[in-house]
Amino acid sequence: MSQETAFTTFIDNKLFQLQEQCRVAAEQQAAAQQQGDYAAYRLAQAGLGEAQNGLAYWADYKARNAALYAPGKAG
Repeated sequence: MSQETAFTTFIDNKLFQLQEQCRVAAEQQAAAQQQGDYAAYRLAQAGLGEAQNGLAYWADYKARNAALYAPGKAG
């Protein structure tokens, strides 16, 4: 496996993990809201925001990296 392929796999795995964190945090937030537990709701909301920020960062990083190493680009 080339270094570039390994790094792309790392980014894809990171994106998958963050998508799962978003899903879990959203489920926790919905459950806390349904139970009327404001503290748990805010905690889940913070976790969701953190996961969404990480997801946005790594998705942007992947897009910029792909554009940088696109076929026909000097590297």
